[in-house]
Amino acid sequence: MKNFKLQWFVIIALFFTSCNNENSTTEDFTNQTSTTATTTFSKASSNPHSQIGVLHNEFMNMMHNNPNISSQDEVVSASMAFFQANGYNTSLLSFDKMKQVANESMNSQFTADKINELATRFGFSGAYKAELYKLAAFFNADNYASTSDIINKLDDLEAQFLNAQLPDHEKDQLLLTIAVTKASMNYWIAYYPNDLPGQSGASKAKWFSRVFGGAVADAFGALIGGAVGTVGGPVGTVVGAAVGAAAASGGIQFAIEY
Repeated sequence: MKNFKLQWFVIIALFFTSCNNENSTTEDFTNQTSTTATTTFSKASSNPHSQIGVLHNEFMNMMHNNPNISSQDEVVSASMAFFQANGYNTSLLSFDKMKQVANESMNSQFTADKINELATRFGFSGAYKAELYKLAAFFNADNYASTSDIINKLDDLEAQFLNAQLPDHEKDQLLLTIAVTKASMNYWIAYYPNDLPGQSGASKAKWFSRVFGGAVADAFGALIGGAVGTVGGPVGTVVGAAVGAAAASGGIQFAIEY
C-alpha cells in the first residue's frame, strides 16, 4: 500500500506542476468551501444522470474512515454492493474488470493522448473525443480564480455536453462522466477545507494536486467504467460508470486514510 500511495502522489504532483504559477489569481480561496455539502451541487441540473453523482458522494461519505475496509479489493466489492443495494444490477459487471478500471483510473492523466488511447480501445467517435478534449482542458487549466470558478466551469461544461450531438450510448457516457466529475469536485473540495491555498504558489499547487487528483480518478472511473459496461447495453453503461467511479474514488480515499 505504501508503494501505491507513493505512486499516486507522484503522478498527481507531476500532473499539476503547471498549477505552480505565481501569476494565477487566488481570489479568496481561503474563505470558500469550509461548509460545502458533499452531496449537493452548485446549480440544479437537467442531466438525466445527476443521481449517479449524488450516489457517488453518498458512497464516498460511507467510505470515509470505514473500519470495515482493509484492502483495495474490498473497496471494489463495496462499490458494487452499494450500487446493487440502490437498485443497480451489478451482476452485469465483472469484479476483475472493475478492479482493472479502478487501477487504471487512479494511475492516469486526463490528457488528449489518454483520450486518444481510450478512443482506439473502445471505438469512440471523433465527435465524442472532441467533447472529452474539453474536459481534459478543464483538468489541465491553471488559471482558476476560486473554488466557485472551478464549479462554475463544470456547470458550463455540463451545459455544453447536454447539447452535444452524439450517438445515444456516447451521450450517456459523456453525461455520466460529467455528473460524476461535478459530484467528485464538490466532494474533494470539501474533503480538504483546511488545506486551501493562500498567496503561495507552492501551497496552491499542493491543494490543486490533491483536489484535482481525486476528481481526475473519479472522472476516469466513470468514463472507462461506462465504456466497459456498454457490453451490457444502456443499463450496463450506467452501472459501469457508477461502479467504476466509486471504486476509483474509494481506492484513492483508502490510500489517503489508511
